[in-house]
Amino acid sequence: MGTFVDRPNRFVVRVALQGQLVLAHCPNPGRLSELLFPGDPVVLERAREGRKLGYTAVAVERIGPGGPTTVPLVSVRANPTVGQLVLPLLFPGAPARPEVTLGSSRFDWAVDWKGQRHLLEVKACSEVEYDSALFPDAPSLRARKHLEELAAWGDRGDVPHVIFVVVHGNPRWFGPNIHTDPGFARALNELAPRLTLHAVVVHTDPEGNTRLVNPALPIVLPDLQGADSGLVVTLSPEGDRWSVAVHWYAKDWERAIARFPARRSFSIHAHTDRRKEVWGTLAALASGVEGDHLVFLDDPRRSRPFVDAIMAWRHQS
Repeated sequence: MGTFVDRPNRFVVRVALQGQLVLAHCPNPGRLSELLFPGDPVVLERAREGRKLGYTAVAVERIGPGGPTTVPLVSVRANPTVGQLVLPLLFPGAPARPEVTLGSSRFDWAVDWKGQRHLLEVKACSEVEYDSALFPDAPSLRARKHLEELAAWGDRGDVPHVIFVVVHGNPRWFGPNIHTDPGFARALNELAPRLTLHAVVVHTDPEGNTRLVNPALPIVLPDLQGADSGLVVTLSPEGDRWSVAVHWYAKDWERAIARFPARRSFSIHAHTDRRKEVWGTLAALASGVEGDHLVFLDDPRRSRPFVDAIMAWRHQS
């Protein structure tokens, strides 16, 4: 167990371990904005011989009102979890084949059940806040492509499934993350009639043991009417401080998201202009106000209250 320091890039984290600063591979390329904060306990595994980095960050310990929660960071481990805990419920007694290639497509699982072939894609979901779980936590063209490929094979006679595995928390519902990837949300809405969708919740203990706690989490698809509108919160370093601004886009919001650097902005989907309310929430955390900008003395991305305020607007909207 080490202590998280920072994340130089998507695939590397710096961790304090036994008085030393070590580099560890981060196997989850998502933003993990709400999970990794300086001082958080991180579970490390020794990397196999020959790897460039000596450790892999496999989980983070999230401290909450009910005590610590282990949040897995290795998204690919959701696949065997589904194989062990979910597929036996969906297809009792049927053998499942992992990593099945069909034409130019590869699917996580295939199961022959009652005379039909079922193709399954597994998506690990780690963004869980305010009773809701959202996927993905960063734009994912790959995830969109998987939906399209599944639907196409379904049109040929197979039965396509998507299983969203929520890896921590006790959310009341799951939905596509329209705030960070409106394209994925739109694709899931459009393709949902041609797909069989599942959302499950699993919990993992510090020893790595995983159990299924909710085999049928309700799935809520967003209202996409007027979907191309929302806010973008931008963060700009200015010497020894940070400047934060809140922008509203009544249209072309999705294009605006793409223009801002992903690591220095947060997007919030909204049907109406909520600048004043979001500004007020963030102003309560700022060191000062200068014109149309808020002033922070430290990087707001490393502040749990700041990120939590963004998540509150996303998950309660």
